[in-house]
Amino acid sequence: MTNNLHILVGLDLSKMDSYLIEYMQTLNEVLRIEKITFLHNIKLGELPKDLLSQDRLEIIQKRIKEKIINKIEEVNYEFPCEVKVTMENLSEVAFKNFGKENNFDLLVLGNKQELLGNSGLPYKLLRLFPCPVLMVPETFKTPVQTILSAITFSRYTETVLKWSKRFTSFDQSKKIKILPVHVSKIFYYPLMTPREADRATQEDIKRKKNRWKNTYQDFGELEILIAGEKSVPTTLLNFAENKKADIIILGIKSNSGLRDLIVGSVANELFTRSTNTCLLFVKPDRV
Repeated sequence: MTNNLHILVGLDLSKMDSYLIEYMQTLNEVLRIEKITFLHNIKLGELPKDLLSQDRLEIIQKRIKEKIINKIEEVNYEFPCEVKVTMENLSEVAFKNFGKENNFDLLVLGNKQELLGNSGLPYKLLRLFPCPVLMVPETFKTPVQTILSAITFSRYTETVLKWSKRFTSFDQSKKIKILPVHVSKIFYYPLMTPREADRATQEDIKRKKNRWKNTYQDFGELEILIAGEKSVPTTLLNFAENKKADIIILGIKSNSGLRDLIVGSVANELFTRSTNTCLLFVKPDRV
């Protein structure tokens, strides 16, 4: 947890780029960052044929790199950063290959809320990229003060908690509040009588609290939310809004196959919902 992070930031030459570059300065205040690499991929299939010659491509590549560097220079970074411009027909292939060649600890992407042009690339990279992925909306809040750790008592739990601890171990003077949260959801809740539903919910809460106490009590007190007939993502986002949370950390399925792009149902719904909260999707054994 104490190693400095090498972070990859995906840019698409939209207005979102400025927000992402600005947010990296915010991350630098709460995480140990060694280096940031900004990456843009030129999608060759979208270029006119007269621009596909080697000479023209090199000119385009150079101009894009200069444009990104100019945006970065507007922010006074206190750590090394670099700009890379790749050329592939599919951006997900470019990011995947670039990730294989470099050992990144975190991928940062834009999660556009009001801006136009949100493509399917972030959704694909959630599954394809080997390291955790942080989705940043242009409506993000600073400084980082409250973080929700979504606890599922699965193989993701330890990684979620360790990433939560990263945000407090760097600079304790920031006094970032970590809130471990579990959503109690009874699958057959709508088919139960109110008494049956209440009994099943209370039994589930008791089991989860005992499990937390026996295994993770060093991470603070666990708050259990009752979903009732609401979905888990809705319950989690409502709680995050009430607590003015800046980041939600949760686990996500991962697979390196290009054809297998389905993420977990909770992560999928969170990704498609409107939110001002950053979403950090982690994968087992990546701390």
